[in-house]
This record gives sequence, structure tokens and C-alpha cells, in this order.
Amino acid sequence: MTHTMKMLGVLAGLCLLAIAAPAAGLSLGIADASGSTGSTVDVPVTAQEARNIGALDIGVMYDPDVVSIESVEKGSLVQGMFVSNTGTPGILTLGMIDTQGMTGTGPVAVVRFRVTGATGTESPLEFLEVLAYDLTSHDPLAVTQNGGTFTVTAEAAPAGGTIPGFDALAALGALGVIGAIFLVSRRRRG
Repeated sequence: MTHTMKMLGVLAGLCLLAIAAPAAGLSLGIADASGSTGSTVDVPVTAQEARNIGALDIGVMYDPDVVSIESVEKGSLVQGMFVSNTGTPGILTLGMIDTQGMTGTGPVAVVRFRVTGATGTESPLEFLEVLAYDLTSHDPLAVTQNGGTFTVTAEAAPAGGTIPGFDALAALGALGVIGAIFLVSRRRRG
């Protein structure tokens, strides 16, 4: 076997390794979140160290008895087209195309949930399916998915540490003091 044949064999082997090697990956996550019944909570869908992502399709599952979707906004990592579909309760679908390539770490979408469940209930925030494609090669990318959980918490105490209903009691007390002062001043005059 000649030296040229050996070199061609080595090059062919390297080409096969390059073809078989998976394209760079992407990590998507939804953090755990919580809120009280009746409140709204913004929950980001975040990409970690994205590199040159041209297209991204995401399906997210949630429990519609615990939270409902009020709105979905494009995240700061997406400069191109963004669409969302909330028509099926319990399923959110997102689609993004970016001709500049999504690169970096940050939200690709922000979902505003209205909390409808009872205190202590939970909803998974799980990825159903994620498809990602490289902008230049159009190759599919491996995606690591990390879902979260939404927990309904008890109503938080108002800011300043006040106790609900205390303001009404304070007002009644102040009215009583004013009434007493009025009666005392009236007795002194008359």
C-alpha cells in the first residue's frame, strides 16, 4: 500500500467521524415558579449558550386546572420571527426563525401565567418536543431539556407587614378617638 493510499484512508476515516459526530447542542430550561391564586406570574423559557440557532420549535405542557396562559412574548434572545399558539388548554407551542442566528444565553419566550389552582396544587412545566436547527448548515441540533414545576402558594402578606383587615380596624379606632374628642370638647363648652 502506498503512502498516498494510507493518507486517503486516514482522510476518509476523519470524514466519517465528522459526519457521525453530532452537531453542537442546545440547552433549554424552564425554572420552577410559584404564585398565589388570582395572581399573574411571568415564566421565561431560557436557552443556555445557544450558538447560531436558525429555527426553534418548542412544545410545552402545563396543567390548565392550575394555571392558564394570559400572554406569550418573544424573549430577548430572539431577533427574528416569533409565533405562539395557546389554542389548546394545557399545551403551548412556540416557533422562532432568526436569520441572524440566536446566540448566547437568555429567554427565547416569556409566558405570563394566571394562577387558577388551589393553594398547594402544582403544574408541571414540561417540554413535549423541541426541534432546533443550525442557521448555516440547517442540521438538526441535539437539545437538552430541563422542565420545571409551578406551585400555587398561599396569598402573600401585603407589603409593609400589615395584617389583612387591620386598616379597617385602625380606621374604626381613629373614628372612635375623634368621636371621643368631639364629645369632650362639647361638654366643656356647654
